[in-house]
Amino acid sequence: MPIFTISNSKLAIMNDDKTRGMSVEYPRDMGLNELLDRVNELKEAVLVSIENEKKAQEEKKEEPKSE
Repeated sequence: MPIFTISNSKLAIMNDDKTRGMSVEYPRDMGLNELLDRVNELKEAVLVSIENEKKAQEEKKEEPKSE
């Protein structure tokens, strides 16, 4: 019985101050354009989640304290 192995590569992407990042695992035979498209999709998703976190923090700060 043949054994097939999938060899993937990992790409780590960090922001300038290295507080946020993500890793992308992709097959070695993936074309560069496909990889760039995938990274751009992930980047957009991360940016949306960061915006949502900021909005949630702002709403939390603006919430009046009821006593």
